[in-house]
Amino acid sequence: MPGVPTSKGCEACRRRKKGCDLVQPTCGRCTKLGLKCINNGTGRLKFVDESKTWAHRKSSSGSNTTGRSSKASTPSPESTTTVTTNSSSRESSLDLQVAQLCRSALLSQAVGAFWEAYTPRASGLPTFSSRGIQSSKWLQAALREAHSDPGLNDAVMALAMSRASRISGNKDARKDALMFYGSCVRNVRRAIVAGDRLYDDHLLATVMLLATFEVHEGTAQRDKAWGAHINGASRLINARGAWSFQTEFGRILYLGHLRDELIYGIGTRGKSRHGVDQTSYKPTPEDMTDLDVQLVSILSSMPSIMESADHIRTIDDVAQVREATLDLRTRCHEIMDVLEKFDETLQWSQADLLYWEEPSQLALSLAPDSDERVFTTFITFCDFPIACLQFTTWTSLLLMHSTLWLTYQWLRCYRPEAMIDQAIPMMVPPDKLDLCNDLAINIVKSMEYFVQPEMGLVGAQQIAYPMSIVMGYLTYWNRQERMWFPVIFRRLKELNIGIEGFLVDTFKGNELRMIRPLAEKEPRFVDQKQSGNVFAQVLAENPTPET
Repeated sequence: MPGVPTSKGCEACRRRKKGCDLVQPTCGRCTKLGLKCINNGTGRLKFVDESKTWAHRKSSSGSNTTGRSSKASTPSPESTTTVTTNSSSRESSLDLQVAQLCRSALLSQAVGAFWEAYTPRASGLPTFSSRGIQSSKWLQAALREAHSDPGLNDAVMALAMSRASRISGNKDARKDALMFYGSCVRNVRRAIVAGDRLYDDHLLATVMLLATFEVHEGTAQRDKAWGAHINGASRLINARGAWSFQTEFGRILYLGHLRDELIYGIGTRGKSRHGVDQTSYKPTPEDMTDLDVQLVSILSSMPSIMESADHIRTIDDVAQVREATLDLRTRCHEIMDVLEKFDETLQWSQADLLYWEEPSQLALSLAPDSDERVFTTFITFCDFPIACLQFTTWTSLLLMHSTLWLTYQWLRCYRPEAMIDQAIPMMVPPDKLDLCNDLAINIVKSMEYFVQPEMGLVGAQQIAYPMSIVMGYLTYWNRQERMWFPVIFRRLKELNIGIEGFLVDTFKGNELRMIRPLAEKEPRFVDQKQSGNVFAQVLAENPTPET
């Protein structure tokens, strides 16, 4: 169509070299032909071959030099042409080699700088024990394999150059990062369409790295893009079946993907696979000795539990409401009991204390009378892997307690005829009444440990899931401890990590929904929304219309 950039036409029109009218959601040509309209109005990235640019620039420079030389002296035309052409050719070749070597050195340094920023204390220092954690194991393995696969190398370079841009403020590095990202996405798309690389471990690693890019650096709508990559990795694992675990690299990738898949499953109520139990691969006895795998196996039913809690709100029949609530209560109590036993296992796994409190450096940076100075100490841990396990255990216990309580509260408000407290008592022991508050405070006081400079990007990455849960809880109950979150956000910005943008997108609830509000007309929700509190966005997700 006249005036419509061809770069924004849909895939079908571009293949046919026809103009696209960009009508949303389906253009006129696709509507007429009955085709699926893909990437309508989406601009394409333009990739520039820097080596050709350099060669063309130096060639032009050589031509100008030739012209000036011929005017300055009068040797024979043949000799002038021969000498100047050979000279400019050698100069162009040399400059091109220098440029390529400089760029190669820059890219190599960028990768090293990214890994140093990701796990700055990974080399034998006490906080990072030798067994490490799955999130750093798979990434380290992917970095080692990057040289053998162009797509994987592009994903690594996207992360590295984006980090370099953040540190140096170099806009060209950011452009390079987005170019590598775009090239990587195209490679993945071609590989999936062709279907000949589904069993290649490098393809799975590439998709997982794209998800990591969204957490730490990101494009637009980071939570949605992150979810798409996590879901894509899960589908690849399903398609590959047991083949995914024929190699050590594939096995490390699978184990490293479990936690992210679980978080995505919880936030989307099982939009991806629900967990370990629904994959063709079952953890071996050797795998189950790993505490990370044990915990993910315990939590694998959480997405379906969250889905069931949402489903109860759509049931009208009283008998069915009671039946579904009984099932939810049973499943919640089962997983909470197992989590408490796992917590005891953690305690026994260490000869010394797992965690203790130390003076908070973040609190010291605040004015004595600041409303944000709600803590004077923070929780520190014996080592980083234990910290991640304990952090996730506390968060999951809080999520299960909150889910069960919110479901009962909703039924009290909107299904009073079910008389749910008399028919199906929630069965919370007296000694557990203050457990949720204790869990929430422990989670918040632990966050400073993960955002210390020496913890790097891998530390900051651990707080996304817990912060989403505890932020909703403390905001719902309007507790003073919620004022600690701006302090954590400022620390993230001081460290120039970039994860705060991902957290903001997550809190908006467009893609992930951790703790669901009671309803838009529920009094506490209305009060919070009208108060203008910055944390009200956690509960600002539109609930399902009441029936």
